[in-house]
Amino acid sequence: MGSKILYYFIIYPISLLPFFILYRISDILAFVFEYIVGYRKKVIYGNLKNSFPNKTEKELKKIQHKFYTHFSDLIVESLKGFNLSEKTARKRISFEGIDDLESFYKEGKSILLLSGHYGNWEMPGSALPLFISHLPLAIYKPLKNEFFNNKIKNSRSAFGDVLCSMKDVKTEISKDLGKPKAICFATDQSPSNPEKCYWTTFLNQETGVLFGAEKYAKELDYPVIYMTITKPKRGYYHIICTTLFE
Repeated sequence: MGSKILYYFIIYPISLLPFFILYRISDILAFVFEYIVGYRKKVIYGNLKNSFPNKTEKELKKIQHKFYTHFSDLIVESLKGFNLSEKTARKRISFEGIDDLESFYKEGKSILLLSGHYGNWEMPGSALPLFISHLPLAIYKPLKNEFFNNKIKNSRSAFGDVLCSMKDVKTEISKDLGKPKAICFATDQSPSNPEKCYWTTFLNQETGVLFGAEKYAKELDYPVIYMTITKPKRGYYHIICTTLFE
């Protein structure tokens, strides 16, 4: 009951607000997170200092401040996702380099589409069917709360994405869905088992990397494309698709 009250009386009404009001809310949230709550401040600053050892304290503080703004934007943009129209999605999201994807589609080839938790992965992810011909098959981790799990599934699949639970990946990717698929991986998830991952140095820090995408690319012989998400300005995202392996 509490989940339904939260959704229908708070989350959904917020999702109806125009972006310019949402970003005013975001500004307030950012101030609260940074200056009142101090949300993960030591962790954020420590990570920045490790990643950019040559930057001055002033430069690091400036990046930290931008993080809080972007983090708050992500929150309100995610809420907007429950009521995102096709017109708004096409206005705020753009793609570059999808010619290769179209070529693979015409050849009847499914692909692996990789990205990470950078920029805003929710908006471009849910809007993929508006820009590519492949049927996006997005892998996700189901929530324990059944009500919110269904709401998020409906939100993410509003434009045609097919959602696949992590535990059903092997079964789902082998299904014939009537057209070539784009199997979507967020490749920067933290490995649950440090013994079963690839270790590398990323931003001057030892980092474990999952190799599930590589495993499936080899097993299925699918082309591998990486989506780099950039943020030209507040609330707008540009995605660059780069073919890594054919």
